[in-house]
Amino acid sequence: MKIKQQQILLITWFCVVCVLACSSSRKLPADIAEGRINYHYISNYVDSFNDVKDYNYSIWYQDSCIVLQYVHVLYELDATMPERPAASMHTLKYVYLDLKNLSCQDYHAFDTSSVPYKNYKLKPGEILQWNFYNVDNIPTYNDKPLISVDTVFHNKRYKKFVFQLPFTEDVKRVVYMTDQYSQNLFHISLMLDRKYAPYRVIRTEDFVNGKHEATLYYEELSNKLTGFERSVFTKWKYNAQHTALPVVSFDEAQKIQ
Repeated sequence: MKIKQQQILLITWFCVVCVLACSSSRKLPADIAEGRINYHYISNYVDSFNDVKDYNYSIWYQDSCIVLQYVHVLYELDATMPERPAASMHTLKYVYLDLKNLSCQDYHAFDTSSVPYKNYKLKPGEILQWNFYNVDNIPTYNDKPLISVDTVFHNKRYKKFVFQLPFTEDVKRVVYMTDQYSQNLFHISLMLDRKYAPYRVIRTEDFVNGKHEATLYYEELSNKLTGFERSVFTKWKYNAQHTALPVVSFDEAQKIQ
């Protein structure tokens, strides 16, 4: 039975893009500290045999370094539909990324004993599920939202905005912004975060012709790393500085192993 592996692009047809809080010169904020977030992209209209409803993964961060859980969707392409199991999401690898120079090393396991097996650098246009270095490349919103109200969502106070997006169909984006989050590294919309600081976009919901199509949000799992997580960063930082692996292209790095 043939198994097909599918790498999901976290960009919908109306271009959802996420960015890191850094300028085009890649200057990093001084107060990043450390922590772990979980990223979610939820689609309400998916075929469960070929896709997953909640495409999610974790990102650990410490100062200017990232560890990304790189995931993919696995489904059985050739199985007949009555016997075909639902698609499932699997961790393909873990990527250690130094945001100062955009160098990456790939690991099979999140552990101090794991060794890097690929070494590469990111260039413009090359992203790892989350767009870590390009800024202000999200769709242009209207200057004024259709609705702007304060609301409570999951026990946090939010500013809620509704924007009409520039498409031939009726596409509205509901944006939730809050100042009740302790970490400030990741931004869904850097433009809106700057405009409404200290509020930041944590969640967006997209509606097409009145139907709820998709939700994008991230949740803060912790604003501190555990001792084990810090030890992984320490070891992988050392590995990045002393790796003897050849530098491969981004395309080569994306090949499944």
